[in-house]
Amino acid sequence: MRNIRFPEYTMYYHSFSKYLLHCAALVPLLYCTACKPASNTSKKTSSTPVEAIKTVEERQNLSIFTGTYSMTRSMPLASAQAGRIASTLVTSGQFVRKGQALVTFDNTAALEGVAQAEGELEAAHADATQSALLSKRSRGLDTVGGLSTEMVEARAFSAKASHGKRSAALASLHQAQIQAAETVVRAPEDGLITSVSGVPGSVTDAGREVVRLASGDPEVRIYALSTSPMKVGDEAWVNTLPDPAHHFVHAVIREIDGAADVTNQMRGIRLTLDKPLPVAVNTAVRVTFTSPQDRFLARVPLTALIDNENDTAHLWVITKTDEKSRTVLRQVNVIALRGADALVKGLQSGEIIVASGADTLKSNQIVKIADLLSEQ
Repeated sequence: MRNIRFPEYTMYYHSFSKYLLHCAALVPLLYCTACKPASNTSKKTSSTPVEAIKTVEERQNLSIFTGTYSMTRSMPLASAQAGRIASTLVTSGQFVRKGQALVTFDNTAALEGVAQAEGELEAAHADATQSALLSKRSRGLDTVGGLSTEMVEARAFSAKASHGKRSAALASLHQAQIQAAETVVRAPEDGLITSVSGVPGSVTDAGREVVRLASGDPEVRIYALSTSPMKVGDEAWVNTLPDPAHHFVHAVIREIDGAADVTNQMRGIRLTLDKPLPVAVNTAVRVTFTSPQDRFLARVPLTALIDNENDTAHLWVITKTDEKSRTVLRQVNVIALRGADALVKGLQSGEIIVASGADTLKSNQIVKIADLLSEQ
């Protein structure tokens, strides 16, 4: 049989085979391309540009007064008898405890009186003891004829008299001891020495002041206009002048004078402090009618506030985390309005807040400060 060839078929067969080989070579390349990770450009997170403002302190709402520090009671202390001052044991501004010695007088005569009274008491005690024993031995001797009835009764009366003399001698000793104790002026209660007028070596009369003691609750007195809205119970904070460390002591208005001065229309206000100040009485102090922790009031634009209801609002504070600026929602208290701004409490000095467009942001959103305004 003769071999028959189909040139056209053979040519088509070879072309199709080459096509299949090319397709097989492209399959791995397509598979690798499909497994290739997505471009990093899709992971880039965009930041929202915002207008921000840095907070500073607004002092217009603070009520600050200068007052005088004192105590509720001031007592002049003196000796009950005349004498020569031996020594002064305290100085002005010193805090003392109840019973502490403040001033001593010459007690030579007083001690001699005590010694004499003690000797008289001993003699009276011995005489009373002897008379009591003698009277006891005499009992019943008149019935047996040993002593007369008159003698027995006389001895009994003598024993009673000796007992009375002993009691009188004891009272004299107590009086001498009191007089000796009065040569030392002591603090009747805890307090602060405000003045010392006694001079060692000088002679003073009975009842003349030698030292003055301020005691009771620590207080501050200020003067304010009669139109001031202050009332009993209002809180304040007191610190000394100057006070670089800002050691504030809490105080409350205890009393307000009913009538104002006719010339200047000022009235006195007394505040009671929670604890004494480490200063002398009559020292000038500063009284602030706002808590030192909460006294920072920031002026912020009204456009920065959201959910402003019942003096409470929220705003966005910009914080730096992971080298990115993010938004944090902060609640603040609206104290007062100043035109297009508000005085708020709840921020710290230097914090950066979003000034406008607050309704378009969300918590922890990445932002970029496009314009940082300065608060006026």
